[in-house]
Amino acid sequence: MRTIDIQTLNLGQKVLTVHRDYANKNRVGGKVVQAKVLSFRNISGDIHAELQIVGGSKTIVTTEVYFLFKTSQDAIAAIS
Repeated sequence: MRTIDIQTLNLGQKVLTVHRDYANKNRVGGKVVQAKVLSFRNISGDIHAELQIVGGSKTIVTTEVYFLFKTSQDAIAAIS
């Protein structure tokens, strides 16, 4: 699984995300969702990116729960 290193992210950058419960587990219902990097946050000593789902949603998620991918091929491979 080729995920994005958090140190290479920039604010405002768009990335593809997959929920960690569906990545590489062959579970039905996995989705690839585009998100924009809003900020970085220190959570218990670990740095995580806060992401806003693109498409009119105000949902904010973190990299604690989602894996980030640069290409759609990598993201689709993670849920298949």
